[in-house]
Amino acid sequence: MLKAVLVTPLLACWVALASAAPILFTSSQFLAATVASTSTLADADNASNPPTALPLIIDSTVFDANNFASGASIAAPGLLSTTADVTTTAGFASAVGSAEFIGMFTPTQPYVLLQFPAFTSSDFTNGATAFSGGSLFVRLTSGTSTLFDQVFTVGGPISTRIEIPVGATGTLDILLFSEASVLTGGSASNTATAQFNVTGVPEPAPLALLALGVVALVWSRRQNPS
Repeated sequence: MLKAVLVTPLLACWVALASAAPILFTSSQFLAATVASTSTLADADNASNPPTALPLIIDSTVFDANNFASGASIAAPGLLSTTADVTTTAGFASAVGSAEFIGMFTPTQPYVLLQFPAFTSSDFTNGATAFSGGSLFVRLTSGTSTLFDQVFTVGGPISTRIEIPVGATGTLDILLFSEASVLTGGSASNTATAQFNVTGVPEPAPLALLALGVVALVWSRRQNPS
């Protein structure tokens, strides 16, 4: 009896998973931007796809005998990566790197599953006025309604399921940002990476939920015969 009950939810879950599929974006854009500056020097760069071919790989770097600042970013399908690195003996230095994905789609399933299997943010600072940080901004909208808007600063796998109206235009915006700065001498750096994938998933299978409840009931009775 228990074996048969266990098979039922497994089959129902398999059917539900089989219905899940990657989101097909009707339009998408990748953006990359970098800035580097010291007390006397500055540089900046940016790129977007379209029109530039993927992957987008850019950097901005300035340096002299006493100062160094560099920002870099990479934007590609399923991957965003940014770095910011500064060193100065006495003056000011700052660097920023950002990479962004913006995609529009028409949902065919009632839920969107956002997964970041690998989000990392590594910092280094040396000096009383040194600062570095990495941030992952994720925003999902449907028409004029915001369904999800969150900032992640701690690395680790991320997975979240969001309900979305079927047939309405959805927009997903993922922005990765690295920054580093020193005010009066020292060094700082941040390196951040985010791998991502987006899947449309159906409603939780009612049969699976019912069967799991039955499993729990059977298991409870086996543990407590009285």
